Order: sequence, then structure tokens, then C-alpha cells
Amino acid sequence: MTLRAIMTGSALKGRLNQLDHRELRSSAYWLTNALMIVATVLGVFLAARVGLQQAIVFDEINGLKQSYNLQSTLADELAENLEVLRHYNTNYLSRALPQQELLLNNPGISHFVWDTMKASPQTLETPGYFLNEVQRFYRTTERIIQGREQQRYGASQAGKLLTEQLDHMEQQVLPRLRGNIQNIGRTLAGYDVVVAEEAPRAP
Repeated sequence: MTLRAIMTGSALKGRLNQLDHRELRSSAYWLTNALMIVATVLGVFLAARVGLQQAIVFDEINGLKQSYNLQSTLADELAENLEVLRHYNTNYLSRALPQQELLLNNPGISHFVWDTMKASPQTLETPGYFLNEVQRFYRTTERIIQGREQQRYGASQAGKLLTEQLDHMEQQVLPRLRGNIQNIGRTLAGYDVVVAEEAPRAP
């Protein structure tokens, strides 16, 4: 070892000895640093927890909005189809008309929303009661109309069967569906989320 290295080492040792090490031996020093570490870890944990809660709430609100929109459009489509079928029943199905005239005036109701729902994951958020009732209604009315067109049902019989279906949907199912939509709207209002109001119906 050279003389210069020895002198440098001695100088460094002398400077270290001159430093005040009393703070490192103080319990307050270690306690303060330990508290700072705990506070940092706790802060990160709480921030992550709040972030997770916010993400959960956001997903819930988003799901409710999608359910609201989906069920609202389903209710509107169903209400329109009920009006079309009521008119068709009164003017064609329940009257003793030739088969050709019945075929020419088939109501051809819309299933756009209903068909779209088959590909939407949000459909399963709709209560099964409504899904089953709407599916049964469309299937039954199609069977009644085809039966009348193919002369398997008489005019009065077909008219009576279709009237029963229409009354059930108008008096039982549709009001309950509208009520469910209103409940979702109130839940969203609790989150200060404003949903689009129903468009006014034409007179």
C-alpha cells in the first residue's frame, strides 16, 4: 500500500469520526422512519382500494345504463307490435276474409330489438320473466297468424286467441317491464346519473 493511499484512508476515517452519529442511535429516529414507511404502504393500499371501489361502481353504473337502454327499447318495440297486432286482429284476423287477403296483410311485426338482444351479453341482466314472456308471446302469435292463414283456425277462434295474448301482454307484462325500467332509472338517479327520458308518443 502506498503512502498516499494510507494518508487518504486516514483522512476519510478522520472525517467519519467527526460526523455526529447520535441521531442514528436515537429511538425517535428509527420510530419516525418506521412510521413513514408504514404510512407510505398504508397510503398505497388505501389508494388502491378506493380505486378498486370506484372501478366496481363504474362497472355497476355502466351495466345499469345498458340494462335501462336495452329494456326501454324492448318495451317500446313490444308496445308498437301490440298496437300493430291489435289493429291487424280487428281488421283482418278475426274477420272472415279470403286466404289471399290475409296473406297480403300479414302484419310483419318488428323483431329488431328482440333479435339484437340475442347477441348482447346485457340480455342476461334482464329478469327471466320478461324474456320468457316476450319469447312465448312472439312464438304464440306467429303460430296463431300462420294457423289462420292456412285455414287451421276459424276467424273467431283466431281472433279470440290473439286477443287473449294481446290483453295479457298489455295488462300484465308490459306494465311490469315499464316498472322494472323505472326502478333501474331510480337506482341510476341515486348515482346522479341522468337517463334519457322516453320520447312522447304520437297521438
